[in-house]
Amino acid sequence: TPIGSRSNIKMDPETKRGIAMLAEPFGQRRFSAVVRLAIRRMLTESPVDIAELLTIRRNAQVTMVIAPVHLGDDLASQLTVCGQSLGFRPIGAAMCRQ
Repeated sequence: TPIGSRSNIKMDPETKRGIAMLAEPFGQRRFSAVVRLAIRRMLTESPVDIAELLTIRRNAQVTMVIAPVHLGDDLASQLTVCGQSLGFRPIGAAMCRQ
């Protein structure tokens, strides 16, 4: 059973493949769980500079793919706040640069 409604997360294809490989031993539906864990750790446990990650991502010149995941309401809210602080605004289930 999915946790919360679906959100669309942008990531590069290599990252998506890596997450899928990590999730594969745990079952077909574990992709969202691995993404939730990674995002939660990035937001709460690591001293990650989100603005710096955004700059690196912009400069990477990599075509991004959409990964539909179930984040849960709390984590989705945290990502929304984080995105808004970086100048993004929510549009449906996605964030769009203003």
